[in-house]
Amino acid sequence: MVHQYEMYFTNEYLEELVEVFASILNLKYDEKDVEIASTSLSVHGLENVLLIKGAGCLLCIDCNARDYICPLVIMCQDNYADKIKAAMLEWDNKIREEYYQKRREEIVDVYNVMDGSTMLSEIERFYNISIHDEFIKE
Repeated sequence: MVHQYEMYFTNEYLEELVEVFASILNLKYDEKDVEIASTSLSVHGLENVLLIKGAGCLLCIDCNARDYICPLVIMCQDNYADKIKAAMLEWDNKIREEYYQKRREEIVDVYNVMDGSTMLSEIERFYNISIHDEFIKE
């Protein structure tokens, strides 16, 4: 079964979050790709979107220069779901505390939310791409 978890974070945590979640998902990535996504000054270019794919999992971050808040989307199978959910809740609350925001109680699986309100659907709409459907085909 596929799960989809999402959170926003401030771009100062980009490298650390990529490292943490890629490690949980056993994803290999090139740090140069992270640098390219995070330093691109393009607003509509796909080079802003960091996609790291593996067997049955995906890490997606929109590093667009239009804001310093980035959406993080992770799609994964059952075997990673609990670890991803726990790590995401921990990181989300750590960042929220730093910015004096209310802590979240839980991270919700939004995989079956089809009303266009997920972070992934917003990324897909902005860049006119289909990450979700491509992930399902693999």
